[in-house]
Amino acid sequence: MSIQTREVSQMHHRSVHGTASPMDISSFVEAHRGIVMSFPKGMTVISPDGSVLLANRAASLLIGDGPIYWSFKDLSILDLMTQEPLSPMDMLSQALGGDNVEANCLMGSPWREGQAPVNLTLWRLSSPTGGPMGVMGIITDLSDLWEKQMKLAESERRHRELSTLLRSMCDNVPDMIWAKDLNKRYIFANRALAEKLLNARDTDEPIGKTDIFFAQRERDSHPEDPQWHTFGEICQDSDLLTIQAMAPSRFDEWGNVKGQFLFLDVHKAPFFDPNGVLIGTVGCGRDITREKAMEMELTESRKRLRLAMECGDIYAWDWDVDGGKMTLTPSPWGDGNGDEVSMGEDDMLFSRIHPDDQEAVRSKIAQILDGSRSVFDHVFRRRNRLGEWEWIWCKGAVTQWDPEARPIRVTGVARDVTDRMEATVRLERSEARYRGLFEGSLDGLLVLGWRSSVIVEANAEARRLLGKNDPIGHKVLLYPISGEAARPISPDELAQRPTASRVEVFASVPGGAPSPVEASAKWMELPGGERAILVTLRDLAPILKMKTQLLQSHKMRALSTLAEGMGHELNNILSPLQGYAEMGLYGNLHPILCFEKILEGVKRARELTMKLMMAAHPPKSTADLLDLREFLQRHLSILAESAPDGIELSWTLPDEPAWAVISMEHARQILLHLWSNAIWAVEDKGKVTVTLSLEEIDATQAAMDPSLSEGPYCVIQVTDDGCGMDETTRNRATEPFFSSRVPLGSGLGLSVVHGLVTHYRGSVIIDSKPNRGTTVRILLPLARGH
Repeated sequence: MSIQTREVSQMHHRSVHGTASPMDISSFVEAHRGIVMSFPKGMTVISPDGSVLLANRAASLLIGDGPIYWSFKDLSILDLMTQEPLSPMDMLSQALGGDNVEANCLMGSPWREGQAPVNLTLWRLSSPTGGPMGVMGIITDLSDLWEKQMKLAESERRHRELSTLLRSMCDNVPDMIWAKDLNKRYIFANRALAEKLLNARDTDEPIGKTDIFFAQRERDSHPEDPQWHTFGEICQDSDLLTIQAMAPSRFDEWGNVKGQFLFLDVHKAPFFDPNGVLIGTVGCGRDITREKAMEMELTESRKRLRLAMECGDIYAWDWDVDGGKMTLTPSPWGDGNGDEVSMGEDDMLFSRIHPDDQEAVRSKIAQILDGSRSVFDHVFRRRNRLGEWEWIWCKGAVTQWDPEARPIRVTGVARDVTDRMEATVRLERSEARYRGLFEGSLDGLLVLGWRSSVIVEANAEARRLLGKNDPIGHKVLLYPISGEAARPISPDELAQRPTASRVEVFASVPGGAPSPVEASAKWMELPGGERAILVTLRDLAPILKMKTQLLQSHKMRALSTLAEGMGHELNNILSPLQGYAEMGLYGNLHPILCFEKILEGVKRARELTMKLMMAAHPPKSTADLLDLREFLQRHLSILAESAPDGIELSWTLPDEPAWAVISMEHARQILLHLWSNAIWAVEDKGKVTVTLSLEEIDATQAAMDPSLSEGPYCVIQVTDDGCGMDETTRNRATEPFFSSRVPLGSGLGLSVVHGLVTHYRGSVIIDSKPNRGTTVRILLPLARGH
């Protein structure tokens, strides 16, 4: 029977036997037949009693080609995930009640082998009166999805089995096994690693943590024992080396764990994800502490057993005391495998020994023969086959005795140690030269142990500077002369500075007097690979004395300039005052005019006094939070309009505000004095440029200028292309009454600027060369928070 015939028969059956309105459900089926039959997914129309009225081809393929009349309750339905059975009629009733039903399930029928994974969706079809007319069902094939889920479940099952197997294997081997991410945090750790190295509670505790975490925890748990946990302190960063090499690597790692020495043979390799992206490292470590100890013991034993074969110039000797013969292998005089020489008085052996050494050799041989000595150990000179004297180290012991305890065989080795003896002589000479240079140095020299930083050696000049005849074993204290640091500078800290860097400090040791010195330090290698610190101390007392004298000279010169300027300026003011007072007194001029002129002079004198006071100590005023950008923009516009003909004023200002703590009046005085000096320098024609910028003062710049400190600064720069200044004039430019504008200048302009800027913790920097113009930079600290 065709699908269409089956559907018509079912509709007829329901129209006769159905309980719902036959006309309503029939009308629905007829109206939507085309849609149902052409729908790509399985679609059915079910009556309220469960009879299937219409099913398209896709639904029949999923359910099976059954009889003409079949019911929805004929289907067997299992939940796809839980495999629990679902009642078809309960699902139908729930849909008829108005609740849409959707389920992923395994659906089977009597007409199909096996069960098909499907998505079943049911919703109610309502009649025109609102009652339940039937149920529409959509059946979607989930075979592909089900197959993928089954494969995923199988994969997860195998993954769990493999994970369990891997964990079981790793936790039951004695080797330590781990995996880390790129930040050296553990992502896997086996039981041996947790117990033997990390001392972790279990294998889960290391996850997400680094070796440093457990090492620090172990050290903190035994603060009284610094050797409790030292593992990894002196080992190389093998994780980093493995990542850099991008290949498996092998390392030796050792140290104390739980107070016991541990030596590991470590294998590491880079760890990649399935896409080939590096995600960390994997490694395993085997405890070979006992093997290493045995290896070291075996090595030492081999050294002792093979003393005669350490190097090519050692030969063995065997003395047959009763036979009076000595066999030397290989021959020291020929090319044979060995020589047999007589031990008589005039034999070949004794005839080659240096006359000065023969008596000592015979004496030790006699002690062997009489039993008072069982070991022969001596260095003597011997003539080789080329006729040259060489030094021989000879050592042997009695290896066989007769029943009367007399030695009958002595065996030993001999070696040419000429190079060593000559090196010893050279070393002694070098030591003598070093000692002479060390003790005769004009600078104080100290050699400090790099671990303890205590004095190991000190020359005569160092002992004089430290004020202690025997400073050996004491720590040297180096306090900065500037007083900016309350703690001393350690020698190690001083050695880390550049080689040419010298620091002015007070050097002392406990019990000695501090001395001002210029100190520098550097690391040095001592024989045997030991490191030390060489500290050089240069006496600063003569230099400081010279600086004091020079400073006093500068002060006297400045005072002389000040006195000369004051006298000149006051004389210029007082002379007219005296004249007007005399003319007014004797009636030569009207008293009112004389008083006016005298008052003018007094005002000039007062103005001069105020300038001097401002240059030395600016008057107290309320400091403002001033935006220098806005201040300059307003004042420079006015100066540009009033500038003399032929003088061009230009300026460059930043886009953002530049806040500084300075009063408006003082900022105006600084700008006007700088403008006045620039106008005078360019004369009738020239260019003046003003710029404002923000600069960061670093430690080097702050060290070069004591008035500056590290941090951001506002910089006002005034540049002219005028006559400029020579070096002498530039150095004295800020001295009161010093001026190159004779007779026009008073010499107080830059003095006032310097005094004001210094008052606000700033600095004035002047850069000038003759005929190349002048640049004056004013640095003021940028206000905090701006």
